[in-house]
Amino acid sequence: MPIRRLFCFLLVAVITDLVLSMVVEKPVEQEPTKCGNKPLPIVAHGYTAKSCLDHMKNGATHCGYYVINDGEEQYTVFCDINSEIGAAYTLIESFALKYNKKGFQTMGLTQDFPVNHNSPQFDYYRLTNARMLRLSGHSTHWRATCNFPQVGIDYHDYIRGKLTDLNPVTYKYIGSNLCKRVEVFALRGRLEFSRTVGFRQGNTYHFYHDSAASACDVKATPKAVSSEDNWGYYANVNPAFRCTSSPKSTTQYWLGGYL
Repeated sequence: MPIRRLFCFLLVAVITDLVLSMVVEKPVEQEPTKCGNKPLPIVAHGYTAKSCLDHMKNGATHCGYYVINDGEEQYTVFCDINSEIGAAYTLIESFALKYNKKGFQTMGLTQDFPVNHNSPQFDYYRLTNARMLRLSGHSTHWRATCNFPQVGIDYHDYIRGKLTDLNPVTYKYIGSNLCKRVEVFALRGRLEFSRTVGFRQGNTYHFYHDSAASACDVKATPKAVSSEDNWGYYANVNPAFRCTSSPKSTTQYWLGGYL
């Protein structure tokens, strides 16, 4: 009888862990992929792709520069195809902190502010709002990263969510933090899953999260500076946050999906 009870206990524990793992899709442990360092040149192909996910579905396996046709325009984008297993993301914006006040700080993602929109790069780049809106229609997720060319994806300063819960390209909220659910929230190494997070964005300021505020499921981040801005706006910055660790630090926004 004791052996039978022990077996039942272990079986229940295994089933419980399995069920919990199915509730929230956690990032797979893997080495950071620094594919931004040496991206492939523009890849030739004999099919029409509306997003980087379409390229992945047609066999693409490496990040780099690809041509997409979103139904209205054909242009070159940067695709991250191998940083996260089974996922492909299209870069829609990337800028260095030193260029924050050259329009990025005061132009929300809802505004049309194209920067090198036909020549994707990591220091000074943003698609037109029309392109971002059309890409949203071919995507299921969004994410924001820091210093992608140098560190890839290692879930240290990283956020990802479903567009059905929040789309940064259309989101407007100028009051105190409005709670929106994200799949993954990582700030200075504190990793959380399926949490509500506060965000702000207006016509005159970029989409961002205030990590000094105890709003929603995610509470104030330890050692945050007063009104600390993360993933955009950057009126108040903390060098402990990778996106603002130096003037050369970069912030990225992506739209994508999963196989």
